[in-house]
Amino acid sequence: MTWDNITFFVPHQANKFITNHIAKKFKIPGDKVLYSIEKYGNTSSVSIPLTLVDHFQNAILDENIIVLLSGFGVGLSWGTAITNLSGCKMCGIVEV
Repeated sequence: MTWDNITFFVPHQANKFITNHIAKKFKIPGDKVLYSIEKYGNTSSVSIPLTLVDHFQNAILDENIIVLLSGFGVGLSWGTAITNLSGCKMCGIVEV
């Protein structure tokens, strides 16, 4: 699998410096990195799903959208997954 096969990279949004550093280190094209930190700040464990919902608000995804999701936390814990969002329905964000 190469970056040509990945539609978007959706990292945990701890801060933009770390996200940009990861993207640069792994040579991820800038147009493939989704961000939400500028809009919502560090939202902790919800940053990846929030970034997806923010990007695809109220959409039914009928095309192949392959995303690489990558989260990290305290003690150098991390998890990464590649998944196809085809057929997913994204809800909108409700502000309260």
